Amino acid sequence: DREKYDQEITLITYSSIVIDTKKDESLRLLNPDNVELVLTDEAHESQTEKRFNARDQFQNAIRIGFTGTAFNIFNYGELIHQISISEAIQEGMLSGVSTRLITINYDISDFELSGEDFKPEDIERFIKESQLFKALSEIYIKNFTDSEGNFKQGLFFFNTIEQAEKQAEVFRNLGIGSYAIHSNLENSERERIDKAFRESKFPVLCAIRSISRGWDYPDLGLVVNALPSASPERIAQQAGRALRISDNDPDKVAIVIDVLLKDKKERQVIYADILEDVEIKRKRVGTQTDE
Repeated sequence: DREKYDQEITLITYSSIVIDTKKDESLRLLNPDNVELVLTDEAHESQTEKRFNARDQFQNAIRIGFTGTAFNIFNYGELIHQISISEAIQEGMLSGVSTRLITINYDISDFELSGEDFKPEDIERFIKESQLFKALSEIYIKNFTDSEGNFKQGLFFFNTIEQAEKQAEVFRNLGIGSYAIHSNLENSERERIDKAFRESKFPVLCAIRSISRGWDYPDLGLVVNALPSASPERIAQQAGRALRISDNDPDKVAIVIDVLLKDKKERQVIYADILEDVEIKRKRVGTQTDE
């Protein structure tokens, strides 16, 4: 409200601000010399060289970053405030959480890293050899079906569209309503699937990382990190989808499940480790071998 506050506020994406700061000064949306305050949400996403350089042009502005996953934040100056997940739970900002593990007897000692996470080809090999989609379906049915045969709503995270689609297909073949949601769908189809899930018309939504940020469904109480990961940002963001406060269930205790391969915790990240000082209820909900 420029008239009320005598200030102009511009909302802009990371990609757009990178492009804007490369333009001729006369064509720019923002003149860095006239900007007094830069607020960066999801600040952990601003750490690439191009985004850092774009942000660094606003030398005259106060620059403040917000992030829920400050694992690799650098060059951001003084830390002025932080709150742990346990403190957020105690303050009523997040729901309670219970962490559980699915252990799979599969050796990942030869998995290689590509960027922040395991190489896609290593993950694909694991999925095929462990029969992961079948294992996840069986464990879900066994542990999240009530006495009346109803299934607990759950969000399963994968790395690729193909993986999410395949898991949803396996669930459907077992008579369990499931759809995959991703960027390859038309907007109308994504909206239809999202709306139907929120209205509890089917129990299992399979997704990729693109909805691990900014997607809110407060009644969701189950997240499955279906693939092993070396990235704390990925695991934390995905798990966070289930920790929103629900008006319909104020005492909600969300369940976050990780797949742990042959107890290789030194190579993997699991949500229980991210919680740190949260009192953790860790329970194995299933075991699958590669035999």
